[in-house]
Amino acid sequence: MKIKYCPSCGGIDIKALPTSRDQCMKCKFVGEMREGSMDEINQYAKSLKSGIQPQLPGQQAGPAGPGVGGAAQLKAKLNALKGKSTGDVEFL
Repeated sequence: MKIKYCPSCGGIDIKALPTSRDQCMKCKFVGEMREGSMDEINQYAKSLKSGIQPQLPGQQAGPAGPGVGGAAQLKAKLNALKGKSTGDVEFL
């Protein structure tokens, strides 16, 4: 049996909106929901908690997107700002 679930948080508490879209009642995501078995949903929710974006059945592995390596780029930017101060924030 296929159940609709939120692609943002993995929640299954979904509300149908009058605009023919769905809304997750857990994280308030509005958009197209995914469908899967309860085992797939549990596996997806666990992978979200661990910080890994899982590849779902039917999706193909494609080239790396702009988010790949983002942590290293962010770390480099923060290191460049070390010791500088704007009026609101001081980077230590």
